[in-house]
Amino acid sequence: MAAIGGETLILVPGRELAGQWRAALLAHTDLDEEEIGEYHGGEKSIRPVTIATYRSAGMDRHRGLFDERRWGLIVYDEVHHIPAAVHRRSADLQANARLGLSASPLREDDKQAEIFTLIGPPIGTDWAALFEAGFVAEPEVELRYVPWNSETDRNEYGSATGHERRQVAGTNPAKLDAVRSLLDEHSEEKALVFVEWLDQGREYADALGVPFVSGETPHAERERLFEAFRRGDRRRLIVSRVGDEGIDLPNAGVAIVASGLGGSRRQGSQRAGRTMRPTGSARVYVLATRGTREEEFARRRLHHLAGKGIRLRETDVADDADE
Repeated sequence: MAAIGGETLILVPGRELAGQWRAALLAHTDLDEEEIGEYHGGEKSIRPVTIATYRSAGMDRHRGLFDERRWGLIVYDEVHHIPAAVHRRSADLQANARLGLSASPLREDDKQAEIFTLIGPPIGTDWAALFEAGFVAEPEVELRYVPWNSETDRNEYGSATGHERRQVAGTNPAKLDAVRSLLDEHSEEKALVFVEWLDQGREYADALGVPFVSGETPHAERERLFEAFRRGDRRRLIVSRVGDEGIDLPNAGVAIVASGLGGSRRQGSQRAGRTMRPTGSARVYVLATRGTREEEFARRRLHHLAGKGIRLRETDVADDADE
């Protein structure tokens, strides 16, 4: 920003990330409060550095305001969204320079090439090179196969179809015991537990005494919990997809993916990325119900991570119990 000069526009997917950008700019630059503006549903101010949501910048009634500025630099955070219809409108904005940021420039519609066409060539996408250079410590990823909790649950899976079948496998009650065991095993480390379904998140929260953060969590409460996690005052959080991107949760030594294995490769990279930090060890555990399509989904996702240079291992929860 300092080298390029002029006004800077930072585009983000949501308001939480706008607030995090503001805090980071105030902490790590000599900008003051009056020089940083935010433009989204909660606030609308243009300053020498403006943080806006993609949606606000793309809406017709605000478009003229963004078009008329002479931007020196536009930063596209979570740039993998840029090929989407609303987001790509921001690629028409004129600036002296563009910078797109993403830990996972992937799209399941295979439009990732459009990211580079609209913004610029990719740099630093080889995770293995980042590990080797020492910028971040390499996390270890372990796929754990979980048996069915009961024959009743197995039979329910066999009779279900489509989305319901995926949910039965994802919410296998035996996974709760596996999560509890892992949290006990890593009792001194900060841990994130990822779940796909709201009911599952609430059940885990009640059983484990750990807060559940979802899209339904009020903004102020969400920020309070995230800040407590960052400071280390709270070492456990259960999160829905709201934690997959755009939320700064540093120094999570352990990530446990309890469900949602049918998601995208990008989602898998983002969840693994939640444990990456400059020093120390980090572990990612992926729980898949044995004998279901979760096995296939998990292997596909982990194959993608292996391609980025991450070490993988597979274990069976039943075998661990026998030992």
